[in-house]
Amino acid sequence: IEIDEFIKTRTEINAIGKNIYQLLKILRSGNSVKINENNLNKTMDNIRDKIDILSDQLGAIIEKNNERI
Repeated sequence: IEIDEFIKTRTEINAIGKNIYQLLKILRSGNSVKINENNLNKTMDNIRDKIDILSDQLGAIIEKNNERI
């Protein structure tokens, strides 16, 4: 079960990373993109919260696995 949780958590972290990378690519391209500042701030807050949750879950999985060793 822990392995399944680990894989799911890692997949979610990778998806968040890809989304951040795509956003940065758009911003760096210099193309005129109008970004709603409030929406961007909410999105970044949501990403930060999700990363914190996933990080905690991953830490718990690692602790469980270390107890078995």
